[in-house]
Amino acid sequence: MAKEIIRRNGTTSEHSAFTGAEAEITVDTDKNTVVVHDGVTSGGFPLAKDDGSNISDFAITGKLTAVDAEFNGTSAITVPEGTQAQRPASPLAGMIRLNSDEPVFEGYDGTEWAPLGGGGGVGEALLRLTPSRSLGRKLATALRRLPQR
Repeated sequence: MAKEIIRRNGTTSEHSAFTGAEAEITVDTDKNTVVVHDGVTSGGFPLAKDDGSNISDFAITGKLTAVDAEFNGTSAITVPEGTQAQRPASPLAGMIRLNSDEPVFEGYDGTEWAPLGGGGGVGEALLRLTPSRSLGRKLATALRRLPQR
């Protein structure tokens, strides 16, 4: 005869008030996912479903390898921003970032960092990217007055 193992289960609210034993596994019936406990953390650690449907916001440390990335919606993505001195020490071809010294979007081609084309120029980019619209206008105006190379 087969044996059946039944795990403790409860709602998300019930899990948040519960500290499971070390290495205990429970089921969150609201999220319909497994939760792993460490004996210390209230609520435990919900595991991601293989389709990612129970993940709304997360960060990845290290390298994420994928064949394709798809972005849906009408919002925007945020790319890393930093000075030239903050560029990655060992860049990889295809990296994209916002260079805050210039400020321009730049990409690494495997040999060097180079500005990415398109848009209305640095002045218009400053107007959009600076926290203060008046500061952006002043910087954009000043840049337009510089001699062109």
